[in-house]
Amino acid sequence: MRTAVSVLAFIALGCAAPVVSPVVSPEDDTRVRARLWAEHAARVRAERAAEFEARVIELDGKRMPFAYSVHGVAPPAGHALFVSLHGGGSAPKEVNDQQWENQKRLYAPAEGIYVAPRAPTDAWNMWHQAHMGAFLDRLIEDFVVFEGVDPDRVYLTGYSAGGDGVYQL
Repeated sequence: MRTAVSVLAFIALGCAAPVVSPVVSPEDDTRVRARLWAEHAARVRAERAAEFEARVIELDGKRMPFAYSVHGVAPPAGHALFVSLHGGGSAPKEVNDQQWENQKRLYAPAEGIYVAPRAPTDAWNMWHQAHMGAFLDRLIEDFVVFEGVDPDRVYLTGYSAGGDGVYQL
């Protein structure tokens, strides 16, 4: 009752009411976070299963195919994710496709999931484009949901123009 009276007094005087924050136990916090993540992951599974199965992310009229391979045994928290950006750039589509094909087999980590996305464009700055943040966010989230990747162990690497993209991203 005292809090209600204090809030009414502040309102009557034209002052902002004090913020009263509820006390949340660490256990409740952990439980609520787990429930919210489970609900979100279920939505992602329902909405993106076909996208992940097809290995193509489509956003705003652009497409980003990806290839991946799984290496080693997953630790309890899940596999690491290695996102590897191909080279190429302002070249014909066939050249960038060849660079992507090369990137698919360039590395093989002892443990983790190795994914090689194909840049959605063939521009010189293909990994610097404004849409790349959304594509990579979605790619990483898909792997966390569908493959159980440890979100604290996501790594970005690249070759040639892909290496430039790493610095940009």
